[in-house]
Formats: sequence, structure tokens, C-alpha cells
Amino acid sequence: SILSRAYEEAKAALSATNQMAVDYAVTTIYDAIASLALRGDTTALEAEIAKYAAAVETSYTTSSWAAFVAARDAASALITEGNASDDAAATHLETLAAAGAGLAEKATAENLAALKAKYEEAKALDKDLYTPQTMSALNVAMRDANALTKEEVKDDVSVAQYEAAMKAMTDAFEALEEKADMSALQAALDEVLSLSASKYTKDSFTALASAITAAQQFLSDNSKNATAEEANALIAAITSAKEALVELAPRCQECHLPVR
Repeated sequence: SILSRAYEEAKAALSATNQMAVDYAVTTIYDAIASLALRGDTTALEAEIAKYAAAVETSYTTSSWAAFVAARDAASALITEGNASDDAAATHLETLAAAGAGLAEKATAENLAALKAKYEEAKALDKDLYTPQTMSALNVAMRDANALTKEEVKDDVSVAQYEAAMKAMTDAFEALEEKADMSALQAALDEVLSLSASKYTKDSFTALASAITAAQQFLSDNSKNATAEEANALIAAITSAKEALVELAPRCQECHLPVR
């Protein structure tokens, strides 16, 4: 150690006749004494290591386990050296505690199989039946789920990652909206366009006219994200208004009065 070397040099200087050598030896030994640091308390560090004595590598993701082992081994080496300062012990304790807290439970083979099955279910869908907006959300969830089921990463997928990916897939499935069938709406519209307002009461035909206008506006917008629910509602409105039409009473051709 520094102090031991300074001590040996000081002993040698006792027999020296050169005052400069003696002064140097005195200065050296005082500097060595001043630099002495008390050995740090590693009790807390040892206790932190002991907390993970039963931890099993196969229970955790490869990356989180590697980070933990590096921190644990560095802490163990510091304790074994036996000359750790309080600052060094505290730093290693903080690093080890963080690595321990970061240990991520590994997803099981059953977890990943379920996620893969959900992905395959989505992959089998007819994409053309759904609106691009909702299909886009499902595609993102599919991409993320597929990335987690690759063979090369299976040991580094956490339970938390699996649960998040499965939730995203499930939510995207539930949010899917069928694309509007514009041809069905156009057919329903064509059935009523030839009807004449002069044959029906004003109020009943006004309701049909409103339904017709709404349908025509919807068709003219031709939104790619138009949903089947929206189109079906317009078809239902047209059908209902048509069925509710009230015909005017027939009139005498000569007197133009209602025929009784």
C-alpha cells in the first residue's frame, strides 16, 4: 500500500546523512497518512446481493438478466477486494438495486403461442372488408406482435411486452369497422329517385327528400373510411321514409277537388 511504501522509505531515511532525503521521507509519510481512507461499510451491499440468491436465470429475459449479473458480479468483486470506500459501496448498491428492479419476467412459450395465434387470425382477415383507418391500426399491432414471436428473440420477451402486444391486438380487432357497401346504398337510392313529390303529402315526402339528400352527399364524398354502419343507417332512413309516404287523395280531373 501507499502507506507501507512510505513507511519503508522513512525507515531507510533514518540512516541517511542527506537532510533533503530525510525531509522528502517525512513529507511522503505525512502525505500517505493524509490519503488514508476508512474502509467502507459493505453490509447493505452484501444484503442486496443476498436478496437475489434464489433468482434463476431462466425466469428472466436475457437482457435484464445480463445487466443484473454484471452489477452483481461487480459488487461481489468490490466486497472480495476488501478495500471499498463508502462512496464505492454506495454506488454499487445503487447500480445493483436498479438492475434487480429491472429484472423482467420472461414470457412463457404458451404466452408467445397465444400471441402468434392472434397474429395469424388477423393475417387471415379479408383486409378489403374493413376501413383503411381501422385496418391500419390492426396492421401496427400485427407488426409489433409478429416481432415478439420471432425465434431469435423468444428468450428476451417479457411478460409485460406480451401482455401489451396481446392487448393491442385485441383492441385493434374490436375497433375494426366494416367498409360501407356503396352499391347497396346506391341501389336503395335508385328505388326512390323516380318517385314524384306531387303524389304524396308534403310532410311525408319532405322526410324522404331529406334521406335522399343525406345519401347523395354520403356517396359524393366517397370516403375510404366510410363505414358499413353509416351506409346501413342511410339505407334504413330511406327505407323508413319510403314506407312512411302518404299518398294524396285522387282528385276530380274536371273540378280538381278530392274524389270521395
